Amino acid sequence: MIWGILIFLAIIFLADLAAYNGIRRLFNLQKKPKSKKIFKRGYWIFSAAYVVFAVIFVLIARNSSAADYLVYRSYFTLTGSFLLLYIPKIIFSIFFGVEFLLRFVALLLNRYFKKGVKSVFNRIAVMRVISWVGSFISLASFVLILHGMLIERTNFKTEYVSVSYKNLPKSFDGLKIGFISDMHLGSFYDSLDVRKGIDQLMKEKPDIIFFGGDLVNNQSEEAAVMLPELQRMHAPLGMFGILGNHDVGDYRRWKTIEEKKENLNDLIKVEEEAGFTVLINQHAVIKKGDDSIAVIGVNSWGKPPFKEYGRLNVALKGTENFAFRILLTHNPSHWDKEVAGKNNADLTLSGHTHAMQLGINCFGIFWSPIKWMYPHWAGLYNDGEQYLYVNRGFGYLGFPGRIGMSPEITIITLKKSN
Repeated sequence: MIWGILIFLAIIFLADLAAYNGIRRLFNLQKKPKSKKIFKRGYWIFSAAYVVFAVIFVLIARNSSAADYLVYRSYFTLTGSFLLLYIPKIIFSIFFGVEFLLRFVALLLNRYFKKGVKSVFNRIAVMRVISWVGSFISLASFVLILHGMLIERTNFKTEYVSVSYKNLPKSFDGLKIGFISDMHLGSFYDSLDVRKGIDQLMKEKPDIIFFGGDLVNNQSEEAAVMLPELQRMHAPLGMFGILGNHDVGDYRRWKTIEEKKENLNDLIKVEEEAGFTVLINQHAVIKKGDDSIAVIGVNSWGKPPFKEYGRLNVALKGTENFAFRILLTHNPSHWDKEVAGKNNADLTLSGHTHAMQLGINCFGIFWSPIKWMYPHWAGLYNDGEQYLYVNRGFGYLGFPGRIGMSPEITIITLKKSN
């Protein structure tokens, strides 16, 4: 705890110091004593006030008697404010550092070679361009982060996908699937934000709804308080969900193993009260007309450091004679490990990645740094006639916002091909 605070303070101080000197030089405040004095006082008073506030905030939250998920939510708020204030400062500091380095190199070249290098590279008009570019990018990052926290965080996007199969039973031709994942209900301050996304899903009138796991961050109470909103969901062919890595409660210190089990049972009960059938290493049969398909759901599965509770071989038992099978598995890495090329599921639905809540999705560019960790991180993929769809997530975790990767509601239409 103490080391964490010290590292936090060191990062803040170095970023503040570099940004202060950069801004002071950029605007020539050393030649404007009055402006320099006002800026100096205002800058350091604000920075010191933020540090004091952050430390007190952490200490109060750490000793709070409030529910854990409320405390975690407070930490998310602090994370957001830190990124909002210091990412722009760090970016500006980098550009200012480059300018400072070039000035220093120019000075050395001028001193040792005396060929007028300093007069070329050290001109204020030329050198300041670097810091001005840095200031523009810093301002842009501030706006993007603020927009991500205030607007894009709940700017739900509906993605429409159509997938064709030769082996799809005729009665299921045109089946409309509503798919959401990673609600992380404990992160939401306002239940109306949850309602906004659910109402957007219900406007699509899906035939069936699937949930890909991580209903909560840690505690069943997060879902219980949102039950009235969850109960707004319904579909004629039913609703089916699975557990994610946060649902199973591995990220919280429980007093006893029994308390952890009780929390999981309570979470499943809430999900069932919302109208979902929770599939834990088991399958369900969906009937439509004279035909039927299998929906397979596995428990939380993941490569280290995530624990592997999923048992696909157990869930598959009894589905061998179904012409079409849909698999719900939270982590898309599972598809690579046990599904692709195995002919045990036609359509796999996953979440987990959140698309890192950060990326680019415009001008035909669809990219996020999370692809370096998860090759299948968002959207539709296939291996022959097997398909995987990865949902970007309904909620958020850690950073209370999204930048470039809006929360997603997926509508998948199944079609029968010839």
